[in-house]
Formats: sequence, structure tokens, C-alpha cells
Amino acid sequence: MKSYKIADLILNTENLSSDYFEQRMSKYKISDRDDYDVLVRYRERDNIDLPEGKVIKGAHRWNWIESTCGKYIAFQQHPVTKKTVSLITGDKNWEICDLQLCEFENECGLNNNLRSFVGIGEIFANAILKQSGFILHASAIDYCGKGILFSAPSGTGKSTHASLWEKYYPGEVNIINDDTPAIRYIADRPFVYGTPWSGKTQINENIRAPIHAIVFMEKSCDNKIARLKGAKAVSLMLGETHKSVYPEMMEITLEHINKILSQVPVYRLSCNISRDAVELTKKALGI
Repeated sequence: MKSYKIADLILNTENLSSDYFEQRMSKYKISDRDDYDVLVRYRERDNIDLPEGKVIKGAHRWNWIESTCGKYIAFQQHPVTKKTVSLITGDKNWEICDLQLCEFENECGLNNNLRSFVGIGEIFANAILKQSGFILHASAIDYCGKGILFSAPSGTGKSTHASLWEKYYPGEVNIINDDTPAIRYIADRPFVYGTPWSGKTQINENIRAPIHAIVFMEKSCDNKIARLKGAKAVSLMLGETHKSVYPEMMEITLEHINKILSQVPVYRLSCNISRDAVELTKKALGI
């Protein structure tokens, strides 16, 4: 049993031994402990039996099953043979989960070392929904103790924009997570947390900051920023939030989004990724 602390949640893993996994999780490793918020029991199998049930939809590169056993189930198949190569099973609270993998490596070098890390990331993204939190696709920074999240579809420039804050305000900015930060309520106050899952850049820190603002970005030749409210803010949040295909889990997600929007200002930033864009945003956010 190995223990990690992510977004103030204790994640324990069982039977998982991987140098790659340990390297990616190193900032979050804590002394091993018996108590946990999420337990992941890992197994490698030559053959994985797929539970019975109706396949309802694919999401986040996983297929999901509507089963009668009261558990959440996701699987992946070999692209050619259609053999089941990955299986996630979570109880109703995503507290005790199983991750099974067949040995498999594709042409991009995606082997079990990486797949176990990604699979546990998928488990955590679902488990945090049951723990007053959710995952937002964003680049999150801590500016002088204030958490700011820059969110946008991949390729828009959120990582570059966040790095400009770090460049122009050295010593005042820390990048919390460059792709997949966690948002979680503690004592009814929203915080942004670093997580080990941070996209291709692997930029993340095991820190947190109270959320000051969420900024949705779009490319533009000119720089302008405006505050958003109502349906437009909800739509943008929902578009970049890690979502579940299960109706009851989706309802929890919407509750979290509505709560965050009632407390945190949301903006749309049209920008050309420049120092002027940083200064404009800083002024609009009142910091």
C-alpha cells in the first residue's frame, strides 16, 4: 500500500510498482497510511472479463457501462483486436476502485506504466466529484496567494499566457498546474489545487490557493476582457470540466459548477498572448 495526498484527499494504491508512476506522483507522496479517501487496487491480467451491461457512451477515451451491480464501470479495447485491455470498476462513492490492465503497447509507446498513471487519473477525476470537487481543463497560477485559472480548448494559448505571468512577475507567480488542476471546496471556500496529471508539460506543484477568478480565453488580434454571468458562464465551465456520462454524476458536476459561479467571478479574455494581455487581465481582476 502506498499513499499520496492530492487536493487534500488521501489516495492509496495497492499492488502498483512502476518507476514512471512513482516519478509522476513524487510531489504528492506521503507516509503510507491505512486510512484513505480513495483506494485503487491494481492488477495486471492476461485476459480481462468485461462485466455485463449496456455500453452507454464513450468519454475521455473510455467506454462506460450501465450495469446492474451498482458500480461504475469503464473499459478500453485494443484498436484492432477489440480485446479488453483496461477496466476500471468503482463503487457507488468512488472510494474503493479496481484498475485492471492487460500488457499492451501501441505504436506511440503507450505501455502499462503510462496507462496505469492515466487510469488512476480517470479514477481520481470521478472520485473528487464525490468529495466537493471537480477537474477543470485549465492552466492555474498562484499570484500573490490568489488562484487564477485560465481555461480554453487545447491550442488556444492558456499555457503560454500563464507562463507570461511567471515571466513578468518573477517571485510572485507559481504555476499550480498547467492542464488539469482540481477545484475543491474546503469549509465552503473554493480552492484550486495542483494534481500530478498536467498534460504534456508535466508542470504541476503540490500547492493550493483560494480561487480569485476563472478566465476563459480565445485568440484575437486585439486584447479585451469582459465579465460573464448566467448561461454563457455555465456553458463555458461545462465545456472544459471533466464530465461523467452517468446522470447522477452529471447532476453533481452541475451543482459544483453552479456553486463556483455563485462565488467566483468568470471572465472571457480575447487576447494575442502578450504582456499587454497580462496587464489588461491583471487590471480587470483588480490585483
